[in-house]
Amino acid sequence: MGESCRTDIVKRENELMIEKKCHNTKACFSQTDVVNEFQCYSGLSYRNKLHVCLFCCSTDRCNNMIEMPSSP
Repeated sequence: MGESCRTDIVKRENELMIEKKCHNTKACFSQTDVVNEFQCYSGLSYRNKLHVCLFCCSTDRCNNMIEMPSSP
């Protein structure tokens, strides 16, 4: 596997930070599963009003997010 697009989204209260970059595909998808389960959509992240979310994709122009998606 080569490189994928990765979108990092950090949402704290009313602040939103989005960072887009290239990342090793295998590592990208491995990290997103762990991070999103505990830091993006968990009850703790909602209580703390802090969400750290990682999203990976590999198609042309796939990382065009401008906000945090709803929980899966």
